Parts: sequence; C-alpha cells; structure tokens
Amino acid sequence: MDWADDVTYSVLDMEDFYRAGRIPLHVLVRSGENFERRRFFDDVYQRRGADKDFYPRAELEEVFGSLMATFWQINEPYSGLMDQRSKLRYCTSHLIHCYITAVQLDKARQKRIIRLLFEAYTEASESRKKWSLFPPYYRDQLERDGSPVDRKRIVVDLIAGMTEPQAIATYAQLMGVRPAVTLEEIVR
Repeated sequence: MDWADDVTYSVLDMEDFYRAGRIPLHVLVRSGENFERRRFFDDVYQRRGADKDFYPRAELEEVFGSLMATFWQINEPYSGLMDQRSKLRYCTSHLIHCYITAVQLDKARQKRIIRLLFEAYTEASESRKKWSLFPPYYRDQLERDGSPVDRKRIVVDLIAGMTEPQAIATYAQLMGVRPAVTLEEIVR
C-alpha cells in the first residue's frame, strides 16, 4: 500500500509541477530531436550518476517516451481550460493504473519465488543429507523437532525471516541462476 501511495503522490506531483509551469511536459514529450528532453535527462543523470543501481539512460528515455506518447495529449502550457484538465486527469489516472498493475504482476513473481523456496526447503528438510542447505540455527531446530509438521513450520520460519533481497538471492542460488552463497547471514 505504501508503494501505491508513493506512486500516486509522485504522479500527482508531476501534474502539479506541470500546472505550475515548473515542468514543461508538453515540450518534453515532443518526438524527434528534443533539446529540452536531452537537457532534462542530462540533469537527471548528473544527479544520479553515482547510483550504480539506477536505470540505464536509454531504457529510461524509452519508457518515458513510450508512456507519455501513449497517455499525454496536451501540446501547450497549462492554461486550466476544461479540455486540458480532462486530458491531464486522463494521463495521470492511466499512469497510476500502469504502475499499480506492474506491481501486481511483480507480486505474482514474489508468490512464485516463495512457493518454490517452500518446496525446495521442504524437500531438503526430509533428508538429513540435505540439511546443509539450512543455516545452523534451523539445522538445530530440525535436529530437535523431527515430525513432518514441525519440519514445515521450520521451513516457514526460515522463509518468513528472509528479507525480499535474501529470498530473491536464495531463489537464484537454489535454481542455479547464481553461484552458491552461504546462508549464514540468516540467523536469528
């Protein structure tokens, strides 16, 4: 929910800045050679240049151009006419919808990762030879609590104790996408 609020506020901030004349979206969306758009992205990447996890410029420019070409319908500075207000609401509501839909798709991926982690750890919990997959704390738990129900509870506890990046990294390791990494950092 917090993410949805952040997206909504950000899109509405964009709308407010356009209305106030602070961001010339009607100029930034023009196709072809666009000095203003190039200057805008130069500024973005000057401020974010040190952030190695930031999106590649070409990718961000393409997404910006695609989204705005699809939803932006105003070719002049904001004047407050009813037609402009209607087009502006159309754009902002569609942008918010696109972003929220993207998150829902990501949730399906997250559920799949959790399910596959559960299946892999449950299978590993059934054979003492595979317990090395578990961090020491959970191996001790498996040693003490041997029933199938207890083993599933231990698996659920392990997965529930992971952060999202840990779950993704563990999934990548278990599925052979990334070289083996120890799970020693997941300790209670």
